[in-house]
Amino acid sequence: MVDLILHPERTVGLILRGELLADSTSRSDDNSTTIGQHVAYKVPGYTLSRVLRRRLLPKIPERDASLEQDCVLYHEDGPDVTLVALFPLLEPGQGMPYYHPDADALAFRHVPSKDGRTQALLRVDVIPRSSVGHDEGYRLYKACLALLEIIDRHGHGKSTGYKKRVIHDTVVPRDTYQDFYHTMKMRYQHLKEEWVESTDAIKNVFEASVPFSSLMFP
Repeated sequence: MVDLILHPERTVGLILRGELLADSTSRSDDNSTTIGQHVAYKVPGYTLSRVLRRRLLPKIPERDASLEQDCVLYHEDGPDVTLVALFPLLEPGQGMPYYHPDADALAFRHVPSKDGRTQALLRVDVIPRSSVGHDEGYRLYKACLALLEIIDRHGHGKSTGYKKRVIHDTVVPRDTYQDFYHTMKMRYQHLKEEWVESTDAIKNVFEASVPFSSLMFP
């Protein structure tokens, strides 16, 4: 569960990565005590065990804004986490970014078999925003379905002892590479109009809606 929280890009393709801002279980983070004491996410029948605050960074920041989000972990009877709830933290007047479902809260949980004869369930619960229309409702449905499939795949891999075979980002940190790659695409986006290769230029550069003077280059 925590691995998916730390890597939101595995669940949503339009997200570049997530940045961990605070963790209620970390004593070295001054912000962690603020979350633990002043943010109360109570769910009947569950015990809150951990709160992580992360910032979602979009792949195309010129189009989508970043978004902070609280990820709350709960357990029921034992120590294992059985419920994870996600709460977007919108600034006043801020709209929901396109890459995030239009919901005030989204949660997924494991529902074990009660009698040993029925199968355990993986369930997604959503509190949609009041502004959700038909089209947004359909997008929300598709997002929940994709989330279920991804959690099921990762859960199956963990239960069968899957281990990552190849370790990436051993030469240059991933965050540094991603930021520099985006900068280079922005700097040389004009090449799209002068492209002479047979491959589609859009795979290497893309248009931006901001002037070059407003960009920060190393």
